Amino acid sequence: MPRGKVKRVQVLVGTRKGAFVFTSDLRRRSWKVDGPHFAGQNVYHFISDGREDGPVLFAAVNNAWFGSDIHRSHDGGRSWKPTRGGLRFEEDSGLSTKCIWHVRPGRSGEAGVLYAGVDPAGLFKSEDGGESWAEVKGLNRHPTRSRWTPGAGGLIVHTILLDPTNKQRMYVAISAAGVFLATMAAQAGSPATRIPGRISCPISCLTSGNAFTSWRWLLEGRNGFTSRITAVFTGARMAPMTGKTSPRVCPRDLVFRSPSIRATQTRLG
Repeated sequence: MPRGKVKRVQVLVGTRKGAFVFTSDLRRRSWKVDGPHFAGQNVYHFISDGREDGPVLFAAVNNAWFGSDIHRSHDGGRSWKPTRGGLRFEEDSGLSTKCIWHVRPGRSGEAGVLYAGVDPAGLFKSEDGGESWAEVKGLNRHPTRSRWTPGAGGLIVHTILLDPTNKQRMYVAISAAGVFLATMAAQAGSPATRIPGRISCPISCLTSGNAFTSWRWLLEGRNGFTSRITAVFTGARMAPMTGKTSPRVCPRDLVFRSPSIRATQTRLG
């Protein structure tokens, strides 16, 4: 939403059949649906970047025939622009982008900076608002890469977190290679640091207050598979799935919210 008083709510939804924008007033009793954008195509991530005067939409579009790309819109989705050249590993890597999983705008004050995570596990950076992209070799050429193994969804960079207290640090989660600390040196080519520790499913929710150096369990003993944990550095949110094996066989999703780093949370649905 643009800066100033919020008068409406927007929900951006990416699906296997395109992207949709749901809009409502603050009462949220009725919704207007705009879409599908990219009809018939997989949209793995659909976000709004509000750092500019008007929000910019970014969609990670994946097509089995035409490949994957990040499209951007400066007019609310009325028109879209692809990247210039896509998100491509350099030729000497021996890697080729299969699909794009995650798009993360840079911090406030980092005009034009965005990051993206792809399959096979790779991190890319743009410094011109998403028009062109380059590899972050400190992660993509990591010396342990040959030992990385894919999870159920593939070998993917699915989460990118920017540390708001230290602009030199960001955290990148790879299924199923672990979590890596990528500093500015890593973006320049030095190897990223793998955060130690191994957690097996079924898992609970954990919290760290010291840049992931150590961990404390939250909700220990909850039966389920946690599909994603969104760290906000002032709290924790989790979305566990019921069931003991793969999320593909889970009958329903459960979403919880925690207002602080405590072993309490509220079930949302």
